[in-house]
Amino acid sequence: MNRRDDSGLDAESGRPQRSKSIDLREARRVQVRKSKSNSGSKPKACGIRADSRLVLSKVSTPTKLLLELNPPQHRVTPNKKAFPDLYKPKNQPSALDVPPMTFIMVDGKGNPNDPSGEYPAAVELLYGLSYTIKMNKKGEMRPEGYFEYVVPPLEGLWSLDDSADFKNKEKFLWTSMIRQPEFVTPGVFAGACRTVDAKKNLTSAKARLEVFSEGLCVQCMHIGSFDDEPATLEKINIFIRENGFVPDFAGRRHHEIYLSDPRKTEPGKMKTILRIPVKKA
Repeated sequence: MNRRDDSGLDAESGRPQRSKSIDLREARRVQVRKSKSNSGSKPKACGIRADSRLVLSKVSTPTKLLLELNPPQHRVTPNKKAFPDLYKPKNQPSALDVPPMTFIMVDGKGNPNDPSGEYPAAVELLYGLSYTIKMNKKGEMRPEGYFEYVVPPLEGLWSLDDSADFKNKEKFLWTSMIRQPEFVTPGVFAGACRTVDAKKNLTSAKARLEVFSEGLCVQCMHIGSFDDEPATLEKINIFIRENGFVPDFAGRRHHEIYLSDPRKTEPGKMKTILRIPVKKA
């Protein structure tokens, strides 16, 4: 075994000593223990970034984990963990007050299942803009206040044209939307639109950036196909009646949040959050 001295050179060969390999997992455990001893509690990854703590965030990188030392600040990350009550409801209805949040929105009309209709084009545009913003994290295009995040799920607001039969999907009026982090200003959105417009197959003309204030609602997780939603909606309606609420569609609409990819998920296993606007009776 080679001897070592304090000079940084191997005592026998005279070559530089090899540094001991760093175990990142152990380094993280040490950092967490230090933080725990200083603060009295273990720092957790959450929507509000902790001040000067080691934050463990899931990100879409090959390593899957990002360790960040954040300066004191408060930032709401646009993912399901930031608002578990909003994006991870139970299978039973519950009431909640939804805070204002920023979305990119596209309005349209017609059957969402029509491959040549407005809806597929709107979804493509929303994801095109959302991922353009997400990927502008380097160079001059990086927005001020940018932080790593996961693009939130697709959402939709739905109503009917002239109170038509809900089974007639051609009469659907919808607003398709994806939530954005708070650093997405009108200027950031305009820059993303210019990038998307440069692509031949997309135009941002129908998209807008809007702060959506939804307010008091009752929601429930629906597991199954979209055509089976009436059963879950009936559970919501019963909860509304039994808890002193009434539906409130004055300026508000039926809201759905799509947590599953219908291209990869069996219809019976798809997860969709159903949300109905309400007010006290």
